[in-house]
Amino acid sequence: MTEPTATVIIAAIGGPELAQAVQSVKSQTYQNTTCFVVIDGPEYDQAVRQTLAGVDGLTVLTLPWNTGAGGSPF
Repeated sequence: MTEPTATVIIAAIGGPELAQAVQSVKSQTYQNTTCFVVIDGPEYDQAVRQTLAGVDGLTVLTLPWNTGAGGSPF
């Protein structure tokens, strides 16, 4: 029987907390995980990708615009 997959979604704009969050996911004893990092707008893309450089096993997605407080165009 296959173990269920735990999916972790991390919303990101960069910073040291992102590296800590990813390391926490990678350090879990339950290894059947999928980790998505969602970048909150293109203005954070470079900073987040620099923070994640060299980290394998992540799916990184960038939202087309900032959806945070005051960032949404809607």
